[in-house]
Amino acid sequence: MKKILVVLALALALITGCFKIEAEISVNPDGSGKIISTVGMDKETFAMVEGMGKEMMGGKAGMEGVKAENPFSEETFKKQSAAYGEGVEFVSFSTSTKGTFIYFNIVYSFKDINKIKMDPKSMGGAMGGGLPLGGDVPLSFSLAKNELTMKLPFAQMMSGAKNGEEGEEEEECTDEKCEHKGKHDAHEAAEKKPADDEEYEEAGEDKDDAEFEMAKQFIKDMYMSFKVSCGSAIVETNATFVEGNKIIIAEIDGGKMLQSEKKLKELQKKYGASGPPDKETMKKIMSEIPGFKMELGDEVKVKFK
Repeated sequence: MKKILVVLALALALITGCFKIEAEISVNPDGSGKIISTVGMDKETFAMVEGMGKEMMGGKAGMEGVKAENPFSEETFKKQSAAYGEGVEFVSFSTSTKGTFIYFNIVYSFKDINKIKMDPKSMGGAMGGGLPLGGDVPLSFSLAKNELTMKLPFAQMMSGAKNGEEGEEEEECTDEKCEHKGKHDAHEAAEKKPADDEEYEEAGEDKDDAEFEMAKQFIKDMYMSFKVSCGSAIVETNATFVEGNKIIIAEIDGGKMLQSEKKLKELQKKYGASGPPDKETMKKIMSEIPGFKMELGDEVKVKFK
């Protein structure tokens, strides 16, 4: 409850889709480097958050015992350095504007990439927005003789496992008094619905269309990325997405994704209620949808100079 503004900022930004996160690790052959984090928010959303923050700090919100802390200050971002691992030091903080967005640009430095462990949820800087990369295990790095190994726990999201443990399937309940039985019965009834039930089909399509229109508002201005810049040039790598000397671990560009609106609707109907698809399905989705990239391997190796 101490950082109520952080929660408000994130909630409003996510609800309106007016949120951008760019995180990049730049590593040199000797293991030193920088962490460059950029957090962007629509100016209108920022003004709303700032206004509510001033009100709370002035005691007008009536939230006794809640300490409002400004998530956009240099001091707040300085405190964030410890979240990235041992030996990380704050370097600079600045703001900039582009179009309707205001950006907070933060730079940290480190001397040893081997000591860096990044929680995907912390990649939004002090705002704590993070990237939807799955799992609670942090990304870890190992550098030896100009070869960087990155251990990526994102495969957990594809398999439905958590912290390396396989998820357990829910068993069907046969007890007439059990509260879960109704859910199972309803699910079975849905599966047994008549194929020619046109009214049922139309209602389902209308609901899907309405949900998709809501999703469009969320993703139209959304941009999230996490990249690793390796020295001056990459010599060899098993990474799926490479951009010059940068490895793209994840990139989600909502504007580009909406260019394939028809395909997105098809995917929503196919996977919307079934949870995260498996790796092979994800590869197919990424090949068909522009603006969506994610490294699905557990380990990425890069030789660079």
